[in-house]
Amino acid sequence: MPRPKGSKNKPKAAKVATDFAAAIAEKTAEKEQLEQNIAETLEQISNLKAQLKSNRAALKSAEKPSPNWRAKRPARTPKPR
Repeated sequence: MPRPKGSKNKPKAAKVATDFAAAIAEKTAEKEQLEQNIAETLEQISNLKAQLKSNRAALKSAEKPSPNWRAKRPARTPKPR
């Protein structure tokens, strides 16, 4: 096994004091913002679905031929015998 290289007396990295409460508060605020964005998006989707439904109904009624689309034929008279 080879010998480890480098200084054995190198200084240890200083531990950085982390503020967990602030990090948690930041993540919570970010989560609430994302949830609000999702709720707004879902509301927009439901509004667009309702609009699509009404547009399809209007299209269907527009495609339906009206009852007077042809000129009515005159009533047939019976042939004389």
